[in-house]
Amino acid sequence: MNPGERTSRLIVVLVIAGAAAALSEPPSVRAQIERRGFEPPELIQLSGHLGPPYSGETGGWNLKLGVRFTPTHYDYHLYELRVVNSGRLGEQILFAVEPYRPNFFLFGSKDDMAKLETASAEELVKITGWRRAGSRVLSVTAIDVSPAPTPTVRQAPIGPTDQRGR
Repeated sequence: MNPGERTSRLIVVLVIAGAAAALSEPPSVRAQIERRGFEPPELIQLSGHLGPPYSGETGGWNLKLGVRFTPTHYDYHLYELRVVNSGRLGEQILFAVEPYRPNFFLFGSKDDMAKLETASAEELVKITGWRRAGSRVLSVTAIDVSPAPTPTVRQAPIGPTDQRGR
């Protein structure tokens, strides 16, 4: 085989391979996500109050929230974490950030951070923001501070009780 034939055969093979690649379908979005490890961000909403849990308050998660690149940290008692735009469960996010302190770093406008700074422990604080999987950074879109619903007062039991109130 002379060099001219070899070159022409190589050109034919390259043209066929190029045509096959151009006519094939692009990979699905799911395949692209799995290949690159990229997931779209999640919009999450944290509902709770600043400070430790109230005495007698059961349930919830005790989180520590950091603010940007400052040494400011807030104790936050979480009632509910909602994932607004995906099928992921709030508990999955909490399990991922639980071993770390602070659990989330809040990045947002100065006005939103001022709302957080002026909130009291008696007020309900809802923080909404975007988070990428595997990240503790929360890009805050809104912080809403409102009076907390009045907690129900537990009545003393009727009859004798032991030292622990049972």
